Amino acid sequence: MGRASGAAGTTSAPARTHGRRVAALLRAAARSLPPSAVLSLKELPWLRQLDAENRSLFVEEYAATYAAALENGDWQPLDDLVGEWQATAEALGDEGLRELLAHDALPSSERVPLPYPE
Repeated sequence: MGRASGAAGTTSAPARTHGRRVAALLRAAARSLPPSAVLSLKELPWLRQLDAENRSLFVEEYAATYAAALENGDWQPLDDLVGEWQATAEALGDEGLRELLAHDALPSSERVPLPYPE
């Protein structure tokens, strides 16, 4: 069996090819698996907090980021992506916060424009 990686931060051509295939399979699975299959993932229990559209978007982004990590050897963006989606899912799981995000807190006549930080 061959090695998947050569020098630090590099990945062999066969590993990249297989990685792209895995990414494509993930995208296809996201479109065709029943929601119950995705929701039963023990590794990512917070996916239950996302609606079907956002779960599909997560899988698409995960697959693309995974493929990029295979190409460049930088796995941090994949960790960042999972962390950001998990935070989003947990926020959406909070009923009070979800209501706040769904509705404007103030009528537009009471809003005050804030300057952008430089």
